[in-house]
Amino acid sequence: MPKTFIMKKYTFSILNLLVIMRVFYEFYGGMMKPSCDSYSIILYGDSISRGVIYDEEKRKYIVSKQSFASSLSQIFSCAFYNASSFGNTLIRGLRTLSKDIEKRKPNIVVLEFGGNDCDFQWDEVAEKPFDKHVPNTSLNIFKEHLLETLRQLQSWNIFPVFLSLPPLVSTRYLRWVGDNDSRKMSRILSWLGDVEQISRWQSMYNDTIITIAREANIRWIDIRKAFLDQKNFEDYVCIDGIHPNSKGHQLIKDHILRYIKADYSFLLKPVK
Repeated sequence: MPKTFIMKKYTFSILNLLVIMRVFYEFYGGMMKPSCDSYSIILYGDSISRGVIYDEEKRKYIVSKQSFASSLSQIFSCAFYNASSFGNTLIRGLRTLSKDIEKRKPNIVVLEFGGNDCDFQWDEVAEKPFDKHVPNTSLNIFKEHLLETLRQLQSWNIFPVFLSLPPLVSTRYLRWVGDNDSRKMSRILSWLGDVEQISRWQSMYNDTIITIAREANIRWIDIRKAFLDQKNFEDYVCIDGIHPNSKGHQLIKDHILRYIKADYSFLLKPVK
């Protein structure tokens, strides 16, 4: 085996190296095992990552104790910090990025954004359905900031992971933002053109996330596909049409867990 490796064209991320280490250890009979004790993960996102669901009995939003992030945190063998918050856009959600990096020194940063970025001020749309309205974060700005965040993380030798967006249920969402008021919903619909424009617009942000991940050759976990693979994905979404319900969070957790077990099982606590 040569004593030195010269890599001019390829750069290996932290997790890629760890995967190689794991294979190496397993090849030599498990005499040594990679440890996650010195590793940490930060999750940045919006209410979905925070675990917010709508409780129909209480008629209000609550934070689920069985959210996908909370459930995964119980089985990680490394430190895990959830920096997600209700209402976060990409720009708002990453305001503390530099401070968090300095304090927590993560090796992995997971990003789940786009749902609030692509959203509109629906009361204003209903009030003036023939005017021009802009989303909370334009698609171009969203792309620019996501790319800049990616460059920052890579410059700090941090492994970035993107999550795609869960699909929304357009008809439910229209009723929700329209306060189930036929006149308000009609005015919003006249601006949209058709109700499925809500889903198509959100898909553009999701496509941007995936395109950036593929072009940058970084890891991304397809949460959206986990929902769309179900016979009736609407059963996994809250009455508001946008937040995954308890079943939806279990679906996300199982999907991410399968992804981790495939190549990064050393991030998990040993099964007793």
